[in-house]
Amino acid sequence: VVLANRMLPHRMIKGYSNTPFGTIASVNGQAVENLRQVAELLRDLEDEFLTFEFHGENEKIVFRRKAMIEATEDILADEGIRYHASSDLRDINHGGP
Repeated sequence: VVLANRMLPHRMIKGYSNTPFGTIASVNGQAVENLRQVAELLRDLEDEFLTFEFHGENEKIVFRRKAMIEATEDILADEGIRYHASSDLRDINHGGP
């Protein structure tokens, strides 16, 4: 089970509700069971868009993959987040520390 506590503020999420504690059901139609699987999908998918679906929610969140990658450094800096991933997921290479 993957929990999305809240979306971190950034202009690319404008228009989406910020419902706390949603569980991610799938990424681009592929069911997910844990955070490692989500990280691996985000690393490996080459689709133009990334679609996140949540259990019990009708709303899907869709981002352009390139825009999401470009926004990552800004979001990390704005939120004071030092690393792209927790220590147990850093072996999944996303191009950052």
